[in-house]
Amino acid sequence: MSNIVSITPNKKQFQDGVMRVPAIFHLSDDLMPNETTIEEIRRVASQEYVFHHVAVLSDVHSKKGRKNPTGTV
Repeated sequence: MSNIVSITPNKKQFQDGVMRVPAIFHLSDDLMPNETTIEEIRRVASQEYVFHHVAVLSDVHSKKGRKNPTGTV
């Protein structure tokens, strides 16, 4: 995904024009989530009540029946 920029080897930032705040990934490249989970993160970061950033932890994953992925703060 071209909108993900590495800050350090284990910290990345993701933001596009739709998102109100960036998503900060605290994980290595081999733990990056799949496209479905990234789309859920994009939707969370686009909500009007979200401020500063969305923290994405190394255990991030989609979960059936949830609108936001497990492993986000």
